[in-house]
Amino acid sequence: MSTTAKKRSKILAAGSIPMATAVIAAVGMSSAQAQSNDTNNNGHTDSLGRVAVAGTQPAWATPATEKAAVPATQTISTRVYLAGQNQAQMSALAQSVTDPASPNYHKYLTPAQVQSEFGSTASQVKTVTDWAKGAGLQVKSVGESWVDLEGPASAVQTAFGTTLANFTAPDGQSHYAPATAAMVPGNVASAIVGVSGLYDAPKIETPGAVTQTPSTTPAAGHPTSTTYDTSWCSTSWGSKSYYNIPAPICGYDSAQLRGAYGVGSSGLTGKGATVAIIDAYDSPTMAADAAKYNSQFGQQQFRAGQYREVTNTAAYNNQAACDPDKWGLEQSLDVEAVHNMAPDANVVYVGAASCEDNDLMGAYEYVVNNHAADIVSVSLGGLMHTTGWNQDAATTAAFDRIFMKGALEGIGFNFSTGDCGDDNPANANTGFNCSPDSAGKQTEYPASSAWVTAVGGTALKVGTGNSYQGEEPWGDYQTPKANVPGNFANGSFTGGAGGGTSTDITQPFYQRSAVPAALSQTAPNGAHLKTPMRTVPDVAMDADPYTGMATFRTAGGKPDWNPMGGTSLAAPLFAGEAALQMQAHGGVAPGFENPTIYANANKFRDVTANGGMYTLIPEGWSGSTLTQAQEEIMGDDSSLKAGPGYDEATGLGSPTLGYLQAPYDANRVGRLAGGDRYQTGIQISQQQFPAAGTANNVVLAIGTNFPDALAGAPLAKKVGGPLLLTPGNTVDAQVVNEIHRVLKPGGKVYVLGGTAAITPAVVNGLKLPAAQITRIGGVDRYDTAMQIAKAMGNPSHVVLATGAGFADALAAGPYASTVFADNGNPAAILLTNDKVMNPAVAAYAHGAKAVSAVGAQAVTAAKNAHIANLTSFAGFDRYDTAAQVANTFHGEHIAGVATGLNFADALTGAAQLGEAGGPLVLTNVTNLPAFSANALHGIGASLGGAGLVEIFGGPVAINQATEYAIAAAANAIAEG
Repeated sequence: MSTTAKKRSKILAAGSIPMATAVIAAVGMSSAQAQSNDTNNNGHTDSLGRVAVAGTQPAWATPATEKAAVPATQTISTRVYLAGQNQAQMSALAQSVTDPASPNYHKYLTPAQVQSEFGSTASQVKTVTDWAKGAGLQVKSVGESWVDLEGPASAVQTAFGTTLANFTAPDGQSHYAPATAAMVPGNVASAIVGVSGLYDAPKIETPGAVTQTPSTTPAAGHPTSTTYDTSWCSTSWGSKSYYNIPAPICGYDSAQLRGAYGVGSSGLTGKGATVAIIDAYDSPTMAADAAKYNSQFGQQQFRAGQYREVTNTAAYNNQAACDPDKWGLEQSLDVEAVHNMAPDANVVYVGAASCEDNDLMGAYEYVVNNHAADIVSVSLGGLMHTTGWNQDAATTAAFDRIFMKGALEGIGFNFSTGDCGDDNPANANTGFNCSPDSAGKQTEYPASSAWVTAVGGTALKVGTGNSYQGEEPWGDYQTPKANVPGNFANGSFTGGAGGGTSTDITQPFYQRSAVPAALSQTAPNGAHLKTPMRTVPDVAMDADPYTGMATFRTAGGKPDWNPMGGTSLAAPLFAGEAALQMQAHGGVAPGFENPTIYANANKFRDVTANGGMYTLIPEGWSGSTLTQAQEEIMGDDSSLKAGPGYDEATGLGSPTLGYLQAPYDANRVGRLAGGDRYQTGIQISQQQFPAAGTANNVVLAIGTNFPDALAGAPLAKKVGGPLLLTPGNTVDAQVVNEIHRVLKPGGKVYVLGGTAAITPAVVNGLKLPAAQITRIGGVDRYDTAMQIAKAMGNPSHVVLATGAGFADALAAGPYASTVFADNGNPAAILLTNDKVMNPAVAAYAHGAKAVSAVGAQAVTAAKNAHIANLTSFAGFDRYDTAAQVANTFHGEHIAGVATGLNFADALTGAAQLGEAGGPLVLTNVTNLPAFSANALHGIGASLGGAGLVEIFGGPVAINQATEYAIAAAANAIAEG
């Protein structure tokens, strides 16, 4: 997690050695790591063959701040993260098994399969342990993904080729760190991805459960918390009020929460699902406390074996810093919340040995390596950036690998997003779990990981009869105490659900069509971001402590009742919902849910209101008359605002029964759209190749004309890369960035067209070595298409399309790449000059083994040239022609729809469809032609209830009404 988080103790236990993590330079650096002094040395090899380790020397470890050497005998603990196998493929497969549009959707692996394909190897373990022992370090333990080492500072210095010293850090305290960049032998560098423990950044986590502000003046009618007292508070929203302002909620129970979220009479109870709750330590009275809680509300008790605990009390450590009592409160909230939502779900509580990151990581690994649960709820997290510390890439990568393994096995991790809204440090004096050390507005991790579901919070109004009365974002401002009745002064921020745009984690594939660029490309400080980034939350549920859930535990041997909130409540509530969803689908786990969530965005209750709720907190009484109070102004979450559609206050909103029951296997209509044709091409590339460095090559064509890109679609299939568009005479920085992101080291960029089409200045702007750029250009568009065919190895199959107009030929790209391919080798697309062919094209066509013509002009040209055995597609219009071509596809799992009135979206989409094996259908902006509807009806049947119809372009190109018509024709669900 982050280094000094708002959910973290600021005091370290005496003698504890918390850890910061470094990463081998080859893995790459996060923005946080850029602050290290050793940046310029990362990845270099010294005369002894040792490789520099990135991020091992923090920025504050300078000669000016150095105090003294670390004693040679001081014990230092380190953790070495093992590289594992096939990490890029692991990411791609994790996406595939969780994407509703993928043929691998929900085809989960076993833990043994995950370990075999992607886990660390015996050779990696031996390399690391042999090296460590040789340097004088002791191997304390070997996990599936790491090796824990311990030894005197002298041995650590020998192993890592550096010296350790004490420095004055930004927090004003003395901390040890390497005085120079750490170095490891080359064979070790290839076996590991990170090292932790070389400097002692704080890594302590604290829970985030939030109570209502306690009364400063207990009096008659005010709760003592030893009993569940409802005399002073509202049992349902507005059931009790003071001076016409609702009193706080006493704490909702199971019936109220299930009723408000629409599952009370659904028959869904979570039967067959197992939910893991991960906290630190373990409350010794949890089982008995749950029984008392259930009795209070007359709800179902845990059956024998339904609740169990996995802990190792002998391994507990750091208790002075972590405060087990606080974790006991969190455990009670989590267990009771899951049981409230899913009373028949099995609950396994996994208690980490401490709240230190390494111990929590071990708890996550336990669940994944043993498939101990289907669903995981975790209510903790921390800052990515503080005034003194930053989260580093290796720590993030280590956690993400665990979450990806969970995704592969069908295990979904749900994390709370935090309780300080946008984490503005200005709110630290008054805000729940806010940190004065925050470097600025930001999101928290792990909630911002692309591989977990980030659960934000709302203020939930439950009316009489357990009815849903509305939600607003959880965000509270509390006024000073004042006499009542009377006027209140302005309030101070006391807490709100975490959210915002990450500046560290790029936008995951499932958010591309749902999150507006105005959010994904705007940093929390308002700066424009060149690349779309991950935004949180994904979903939201009840979290406001003033509309919170009743919670019971035994504290200090006495009963303790509290209405509890925070996103610490929202996360287990959503985990309980996931258990209901699993039951609704016959026991098939939802797994990592985000792709499914965003594919069903319209089945979430959109939270759009801000700041319309208030409650009065009793603070002083005269007999039974309230005389002093504070006002809680609700529904206003710092700078995070709710609004129609996705927002950074509540994500897509709160789940409905319709979402839980929505079929997993259903054809879906999605949309890929950027701000312009170039950005649309980038989005398509990112969907084709979500993992960086996985495209063998890239094809680049001018975006202001169609012929080169049309002929280039099968080339993209042939060379294994995306088709991107560029302006012809200006450098588009976002296109260049995407090329560098997606291209494998040493891969080529095929530039289509001569220097008049794409100027040398644009090619130079790619910032690639000349050996990695190949220009394919002819004297005109017809010759360029011929040269592209030559670069493809002169394919034996040829598709003819007119070069004089784009409309009839748009569907030619995927057809040439798949249906008309010769034993998997894409056909070449050659261009006719309207109804005639130039001699070179005619000669090539006559020598081809098979020829097809798409569009009336190309058909006429082929017949005029006496091409034998011709396959012809000459429709009544462009829509009919595309439909005829689409009807030749069989067994596809994806199809595309683009406007027939412009070429740009269709051309970049065609390359993706050519790779994926799907057809392209054309439509008008405001209506779906009958030819296209008929083709989509057949495509829908071929997709088999588990495919994707992707719309290329935004609502200006294809409006929402047409999107719904497309969905109806394909028997699909519109995601928008």
